[in-house]
Amino acid sequence: MQVCYYNEATDKYLFTVNQTFDEKGKVRKFVTKYSKTDTSLVENYMYDDKDSLVYRITYDGDWKFPLESIHYKKGKENYKTINLYENGKLLTRTQYNRGKMTGRKEFRYENDILSEFISYNRKNEISERISLNIQMYN
Repeated sequence: MQVCYYNEATDKYLFTVNQTFDEKGKVRKFVTKYSKTDTSLVENYMYDDKDSLVYRITYDGDWKFPLESIHYKKGKENYKTINLYENGKLLTRTQYNRGKMTGRKEFRYENDILSEFISYNRKNEISERISLNIQMYN
């Protein structure tokens, strides 16, 4: 059930704010931030019933390209994911728990097709490597 929906603006950004109830009847507030120049997606936030930040996701202009996702517990960063893209392709995803790296994934491409996936553990050692051999037929 929707409680409240409204828009705000600053010199650089447009905001949409949507307040709803969760399954326990507590208010949740969702804020989405857009660039005012081209309305591309910048950030998305969620706040709990005490107006404490639950998560913040930063985007590279589109929902498909989250750059950084941070989840909070009792106002402190609990876990974070950082994605790095090049030409619309995901290159790396690094995950952290309470500030410490827990894993990293690399994605390698040949001719815009995923050719290799490498997973690293918290010690930054390779834990898995998958190579793909794609053959194109006419």
